[in-house]
Amino acid sequence: MDTVLSHFINSHLLENGEFKDNRGLLIACSGGMDSIVLLDLLISYFEKYQIKNPKLTPPQLWVVYCDHGLRKNAQSKDLQGILSLKKRYSIELVCEVLDLNIKENKSSLEMVARKKRYEAIEKVVKQNNLQA
Repeated sequence: MDTVLSHFINSHLLENGEFKDNRGLLIACSGGMDSIVLLDLLISYFEKYQIKNPKLTPPQLWVVYCDHGLRKNAQSKDLQGILSLKKRYSIELVCEVLDLNIKENKSSLEMVARKKRYEAIEKVVKQNNLQA
């Protein structure tokens, strides 16, 4: 079945049926339903790829979760779905706790959170030589 996800992977990550870059692939995941579904679909795609191509190995999947510190117990609630997938599949999980320092920042909360999240993702990419 040709899905949007498989089309994206085929056009951006594969070349002649093989992954262009075998470095780990980093996915940012909020723990919300859409992120969990996307992660689950990506894991399923990689599993099917390995079954069809037993001699080829897809990149290791990495997940970064960023706790913005805006909601009490957010990490314990948001991480449930990610941790359930981690138990079933071989994925690396990195949790980043962000200091938004809102009182000293004149930008909107959303802009500060986005900037800090992107910085955290970039740090994980560089530290682990990943593709994002």
